[in-house]
Amino acid sequence: MAGLVLSMTIAVVVSVPLASSAVEPELVLLLRGMALIKAAIALAALALSLWRLGRPVSGRVALGYLSGVWSLAGATVLIWQLSFIPAAAIIFHVGMFGLLALAWREGRSDSLRSKA
Repeated sequence: MAGLVLSMTIAVVVSVPLASSAVEPELVLLLRGMALIKAAIALAALALSLWRLGRPVSGRVALGYLSGVWSLAGATVLIWQLSFIPAAAIIFHVGMFGLLALAWREGRSDSLRSKA
């Protein structure tokens, strides 16, 4: 949880919000709505990662799950702050696909070991 708070704090510190006069109100509403959707995805990923980490797991896999959730949380904060939006979107999606790939590969390696 400390890493999650740290990633969100770093995102707040490095964010440079767009000037409010330069952004259309409709765009702000759209981006904040997208940030809320991304926050829901990040919370679901956190819950699933905590559930997975409740069972024995290697340190590498645990670090993969944690860094994925941290990147989702930090990117969501950046999008909410309307700062570095293209980079935040890339970070969010890389983290999300990284979590999915990790869960997929971890499941495959477990089933391969049980067959041997």
